[in-house]
Amino acid sequence: MRSVDREFEELEAILREESDAHEMLLAAAKEVNVAAGKGDLAALRRHTAVLDRQAAGIERLDARRKACCAAIGKIIKLPPGAVRLSTVTEHAPPRLRGVIAARGASLTSTMTKIAAVNAGNSHLCEAGIRFARGRLHLILQSVEKYRGYRAGGNRCAAGLPVHPFINRTV
Repeated sequence: MRSVDREFEELEAILREESDAHEMLLAAAKEVNVAAGKGDLAALRRHTAVLDRQAAGIERLDARRKACCAAIGKIIKLPPGAVRLSTVTEHAPPRLRGVIAARGASLTSTMTKIAAVNAGNSHLCEAGIRFARGRLHLILQSVEKYRGYRAGGNRCAAGLPVHPFINRTV
């Protein structure tokens, strides 16, 4: 069994990695925001792919952090429902308590910024979708309105009303 000090050192290392990963995620989210604002679909696609890779990496780090906190909770005999980063931090050795608390606060702050940028990205993407739907609606309306005309502006037979000339009463 590993010592509690070693577990806290690992927790600090995981928090450092997770903070760095969240900072990179924030930068990628800002790039998505810029690309969406400009309407640059190629850049939007590229930055969204980076954003997805970053999010997958963060999920792995989050799982590692939770497992490490659970291991620490088991060593210091915390009830399973009380194993949270803030609770575990209270039981950290004095030399690591401040560092772990600061990393946790930094992580929370970065996550709040990411949520704000992602909300803005969502609004931009929704506005872009509404704009595209509006354009498509206009195009479809014009197609329906002028479907009886050829490219040169002449009416085609398919667009003319069908009049039965044979059984017509005069």
